[in-house]
Amino acid sequence: MAPQTIGTNTRIISKEFIMYNIYHIPGNRKIGLTINLKVRLREQGNPDYEVLEVHTDIYEASRREIELQKEYGYEVDRIPYYKTMNHLTDEGRAKGGRQFRKLTDENVRVIRSSNKTQRALAAEFGVGRTIIVNILKRNTYKDV
Repeated sequence: MAPQTIGTNTRIISKEFIMYNIYHIPGNRKIGLTINLKVRLREQGNPDYEVLEVHTDIYEASRREIELQKEYGYEVDRIPYYKTMNHLTDEGRAKGGRQFRKLTDENVRVIRSSNKTQRALAAEFGVGRTIIVNILKRNTYKDV
């Protein structure tokens, strides 16, 4: 399989080569999971972080992310990472990905009516600032 360039990152796009990074942001009391650490950390405001574990299996990485969140006493994801990634598949896109949303319709209404900064809203709702921007621009959650 040929390498695919995404921004400045070149990687082999094949499930057996994808690396799932479990990262820890002590200042935000967050443990997360991503395949693109550079982009995800930029969405989080480029905080200090540490990579706790790296996995090649999405199911094992998802299980460990939740275990580590519990172990550290942090907020635990309601939906495992592997399920949230389903909306990126053709099947998930056909469903609109709605069943995997992290924010409720009420959260979106609060975000849109708030006078708080995007950074403050992102911290309050446990999402990246990019998500807040897309909600405010109605690029996402268009049905709310």
